[in-house]
Amino acid sequence: MTPADQTALAAALEKMAAARVLCVGDVMLDRFVYGDVSRISPEAPIPVFSTGEHISMLGGAGNVARGAAGLGAAVHFLSVIGKDEAGAEVSGLLSELSGAEFEVFTDKSRKTSIKTRYIASGQQMMRADDETVAPLAKDLRARLLAAAEAALEQCKVMILADYAKGVLADGVAGDLIKLARTRGVTVIVDPQGFDY
Repeated sequence: MTPADQTALAAALEKMAAARVLCVGDVMLDRFVYGDVSRISPEAPIPVFSTGEHISMLGGAGNVARGAAGLGAAVHFLSVIGKDEAGAEVSGLLSELSGAEFEVFTDKSRKTSIKTRYIASGQQMMRADDETVAPLAKDLRARLLAAAEAALEQCKVMILADYAKGVLADGVAGDLIKLARTRGVTVIVDPQGFDY
């Protein structure tokens, strides 16, 4: 990195401290289970994984919000969780973010997305997903859009973090972009796949 690049990066990081960012998208709970594999199962030709340490962190759009907050931005985060243990854990992790406000709406009909990765000897052995993939119900969609509209009064940037779980599906992303454009808010879109 050249000295000019370093100066530009330092200036950009200073601006982040004054930024107010709205982040909307699919929040997930990322779980990492570390362990050992020392034998093959006698029942099938698969490794036997002996579990050890478990670590949980924000995933999906939650990780995007965490990254923006880590750079010093004041983050307002919107998403949807299920009425379950994973949803409670997501809320707890969000409350630990410095300089972040969050509104996570609870949908009793959906599971909070959990991605569990099993890792041995530095290698990911397997990933298990437990989630609901579905668009938001009409009333929940209206509540999310109303919360975004209110937050956009204070934010100059909106990040849409789409992990194809349904929070931004069925035109929600387009509605959010329209709300942002009428207020002159910069929009950054991070889609799953290539549908921008």
